[in-house]
Amino acid sequence: MAYWFYNLLLTLFSVLFLPVLAVLLLSGERFRKGILQRLGFYPRAVIEPVLGSRPIWIHAVSVGEVLSLRRLAGEIKERFPGRKILLSTFTATGNQIARQSGVGDAVIFFPLDHPWIVRRALETFDPSLVVILETEIWPNFLRLAHARGIPTLLLSGRLSPAAFRWYRLLRFFFAAAVRRFSAAGMQSEGDAERMAALGLDSGRTWITGSLKHASEDAGEAKRAQGEMGLPIVKGDGRQVLVAGSTHRGEEEVLLEA
Repeated sequence: MAYWFYNLLLTLFSVLFLPVLAVLLLSGERFRKGILQRLGFYPRAVIEPVLGSRPIWIHAVSVGEVLSLRRLAGEIKERFPGRKILLSTFTATGNQIARQSGVGDAVIFFPLDHPWIVRRALETFDPSLVVILETEIWPNFLRLAHARGIPTLLLSGRLSPAAFRWYRLLRFFFAAAVRRFSAAGMQSEGDAERMAALGLDSGRTWITGSLKHASEDAGEAKRAQGEMGLPIVKGDGRQVLVAGSTHRGEEEVLLEA
């Protein structure tokens, strides 16, 4: 019943928005491209690299999330070398930065949360996994991905007290939506507690910290490494031993161990 009412409101809003949509479509290539993709129509040239590959779909809302993705994307490529990455954003600037970053094999605008549009997008890409950054709760997207058996992970999730109060007013609706997440990695204990209170099983909620901070820390560590003249060791499967404040003769003992 709740989804029926939600979808009715979306449909009514879409009808009212049609005159504005017509103006935007005539305004130029930039608006036309973004709107058509949000409606589920993707240029073949844009999505060709991931078609038929069951990509990992990562959704980053805007520029900040896109910039924090390089490390995550690198680890995905290392662990799943044959898996393509489909990257989506919601803002035009985020989309531009995402295309320039080279993180995704294909970059698109995230579809609007109407069931017809979401169904079209999921059928087009058939992702093997969806990763949503920060906190983007799109009820139809989560429901239809779950119905297709696509696991959905919330990563670097946050739920501020103000946002939680708003979601809690409609808990009867959003509880069903958040339960569609296969797992949630939240930024803090407070975020995890609020997500559990909203409806997600606490057994599927972990505290993983902020992806943005992790990327910043990794960048700072590399800068410090360069300043100290330390060699950069690439992960080639060998074990690396780091020893500090050793005395004469102790290194030989370690090497013989």
